[in-house]
This record gives sequence, C-alpha cells and structure tokens, in this order.
Amino acid sequence: DDIVKAMNSYLNRQYRKGTAEFGVYANGAGTEFRIEISCHNLNRKSFWGGEWQSAWLLDLESQTLSGSIKI
Repeated sequence: DDIVKAMNSYLNRQYRKGTAEFGVYANGAGTEFRIEISCHNLNRKSFWGGEWQSAWLLDLESQTLSGSIKI
C-alpha cells in the first residue's frame, strides 16, 4: 500500500494528468516489487508524440533498486 501511495504522488507531481499509468507487482514473499511506468504524450496538431516506459525492481532484502527505461 505504501508503494502504491508513493507512486500515485510521484505520477501526480511528474506527469501531466491522464498521460501516465503504473503497476506494482509483488513476489510471493513480499520481498521484491516490480514497478512499471508508462507515459504517452501526443500532439497531433503539431505532429509530435512521445512515449516513456520504465520497469524497476525493488529488492527489500538486498536494499537495491534496478531498472530499465525506454524512450
């Protein structure tokens, strides 16, 4: 629940409303969480668009965060 609350706050601060979504997935033991973020910006009138996709792995046992980003 704390991760979901933090992600909602983060998306509200960092992305335009209605352009981004996220998902949080836990392993069975609750020691690893996969966090996925996707953002799509389109401006058809000006002929431009952009997309952001990221996936993060939060490991509570080793206290590490690793991930990948596609732009």
